[in-house]
Amino acid sequence: KPGLPVGSYILPARETNSVREDVLKLVEERGLPEHYDPSSAYVTTDLAWAMLYACYHSSRLGVVYEVEPHGELIEDPDQYDFGAFKCSRARILKIARLPVGKMDKLRLRFYRGECRSGGQGMVDDYLFLRAES
Repeated sequence: KPGLPVGSYILPARETNSVREDVLKLVEERGLPEHYDPSSAYVTTDLAWAMLYACYHSSRLGVVYEVEPHGELIEDPDQYDFGAFKCSRARILKIARLPVGKMDKLRLRFYRGECRSGGQGMVDDYLFLRAES
């Protein structure tokens, strides 16, 4: 979520009343409940993956934070290839410094309708960010 101050926490969707019902329905239909756990906060060690999720924020103004995970750190079974983990919450240590213009380029792709969240679309967007490095 954009605008969180240093020292505050990234909390699970269930605690912030921001559960993605559309995603819950989709994973239920596909029989993949481990793909979205609204009682967990999600973190990653991969900067491009973090930037991608920040761009996917509903505001399109997402921010990348450097965080300290709290609670048990569990590999995200859906996205372990991208250094993704889930935990009970994550304390914000600082706002990450990002390569100039990268987020803007991906946001521009969103506005042009060139990005597709989910599945191969996310991988394509991730590869776009990696190629821009």
